[in-house]
Amino acid sequence: YMLGILDEFGDTVSTFSSEPQAGPPPNAFAALLAMAGMSMGPSLLPKTVGVHRVAWNLQYPAPQLPARTVIFGMVAPPSAPPGTYQVKLSVGEWSMTQDLEVRADPRLTATQADYDAQFALLGQIGTTIGRLADRVDALLSTREQVNGVKGVVGDAGLDPADLTAVTNAADTIVTKLTAVQEEAQQTKSTSFYDPLDRPGRLAAHLAHLYGLVAGGGMGAAVNGRPTDASYDRFQELQAETDDLLNRLQVVFDTDVAAFNELLQRLNLAPVVVKQERLVRGIS
Repeated sequence: YMLGILDEFGDTVSTFSSEPQAGPPPNAFAALLAMAGMSMGPSLLPKTVGVHRVAWNLQYPAPQLPARTVIFGMVAPPSAPPGTYQVKLSVGEWSMTQDLEVRADPRLTATQADYDAQFALLGQIGTTIGRLADRVDALLSTREQVNGVKGVVGDAGLDPADLTAVTNAADTIVTKLTAVQEEAQQTKSTSFYDPLDRPGRLAAHLAHLYGLVAGGGMGAAVNGRPTDASYDRFQELQAETDDLLNRLQVVFDTDVAAFNELLQRLNLAPVVVKQERLVRGIS
């Protein structure tokens, strides 16, 4: 069984299934909640005969931070703005769809324009987080391949000059990629409490801003138009992200490309850089 919440464009907002769904591993904070019996994920749909109730938390999924990013807390999921949605129940090839209206909390003074502005900015920040995560993933994959080449090239029967050339080129690429990664995320943080002692990098700053715009964090969602300071801060972080990713692309286009030419000349397999994928801020 599958129950989906769809937005006005027919895109999936949230899903409930009768079978466990694969997904990214939880961060330290989410894992801690799960251990305490307070998992944030959707429960499984029952398959027993009878009437059942399913509760949607009226939230979109939060964007995924770059792999290996550790923050103190978690990225707050954005609230679904008031509007028309759909509920779609699917069983095998059969499905049925029903309209669903999400209404604003009558106790709040926020207008529809305020909700839409909040949701739009979250989409932009989420897209930036997604782009950063995607390119960090490419960075980690490329560095792993380059280190792999360096680890086995000694057995390739190369003459000393060629072996030195490959090793030196590999070291240069690893150094440059690591420098970019250290700007993107705090690589010294590996456990839940590490961010208390080690300052966050770009990914952590984006996560913090996203949480603030989304409403301040867990259980404290506040709906309304983002502040001017939020827009200003996003412009700063957007510029930092663009600059960092541009510099990373230069490493891919020059250093890694030259490294591959060297490997191909020596009849060795080239390094493959993952292509950039299209990222949606909220989906």
